[in-house]
Amino acid sequence: MNYSTRPLSHRSTYHYRWVVYTLLVSAGLHVLGVLTALGVLQPGLDVQLPILDRAYYISNNVLSWRLGWLVWQCTAISNLVAAIAIVCYFRHAYLRRVCDTCWPYYWSLAALVFTILAMIPEQWAEFALVTEFIQTAHLAVTTGDATEYLLQESRWLVMTTTCGACGYTMMQFAWICCATIYHGRPRKIWWFWGFGLLDFALFTISYLACYWSCQAALQAGVYVGFETVIIFNAIAFPLLILWMLMFISVVGNRHHAEAVLKSPKLPNNY
Repeated sequence: MNYSTRPLSHRSTYHYRWVVYTLLVSAGLHVLGVLTALGVLQPGLDVQLPILDRAYYISNNVLSWRLGWLVWQCTAISNLVAAIAIVCYFRHAYLRRVCDTCWPYYWSLAALVFTILAMIPEQWAEFALVTEFIQTAHLAVTTGDATEYLLQESRWLVMTTTCGACGYTMMQFAWICCATIYHGRPRKIWWFWGFGLLDFALFTISYLACYWSCQAALQAGVYVGFETVIIFNAIAFPLLILWMLMFISVVGNRHHAEAVLKSPKLPNNY
């Protein structure tokens, strides 16, 4: 892939900075989300605990439960904002012919579509988890009948940890493609796409295992193999956070390479 001989404008730098800022915020919120999941959300999500114990925790810790999911809702919004920033950056790079192919821009658009598709079921489920599901938990504790609780729990787990995660996993794959093509030297950044594909595989196994486990819970009343989801997510999320920083590095490497090329100066508002 050939590098452009056109100089960077202030607008190019502006778009790049927004990519950096939004990804850093998203990475930070992912860190906070993981800590929240291990803290205030864990007693209500640990399917290894007795079902009525989970329901009792939720019904008696409503504020903590809602704040915990609020962090993940903010994380989803940060993913969307980052996806938009990345689209704007690669669109500008394509229009200025910084890259000799349109595929980085198209892959960034695909990532934005996957992000939106992931947010629809995820946000629907997370809204339900902090509203009607709390009432369901209270009813289960009061009556001792957890049938409806298990039905809703498995449904919302599938929508967040399977449907939502599938969309975000495809978002990451699209980002791998757009950044690798844009950089132009895939052999030099094998660590970037290599770790990205590893993370892609880990999340794929996780959300498929979640779906299978929830189906087993609906049939037998017990989650089977949910440990797989926990283990693979425990590896995948820290790797995802690290990979976001790698994305900034890879795109920044190409971006700053453009800055040192000598060429006629263009207007700043180009």
